[in-house]
Amino acid sequence: PTRPHLIRSWANSVRSGASQLNKQAYLLKFRRCNKQETLDFMVARLLETVSAEEALAVLAAADHRNVEISTGRSFDKIPPYLWRQIE
Repeated sequence: PTRPHLIRSWANSVRSGASQLNKQAYLLKFRRCNKQETLDFMVARLLETVSAEEALAVLAAADHRNVEISTGRSFDKIPPYLWRQIE
């Protein structure tokens, strides 16, 4: 199940003018998600509130987490052969 209270508080902190997060910061937040559905929900909610340049960091971190969820492992840098398998 999703954790709406975590998502709401996170979205509020982003909306309230918190400093811009980079890909690594978003990835760390996305690592709370263990299911693809939860990740998709969080990304959709975030994309409604962030700027265009920050949206790129959100999507890059979400793609990175997608690979991690599908392989069941965490990576600092995704090996190229995994990107080919996921696409």
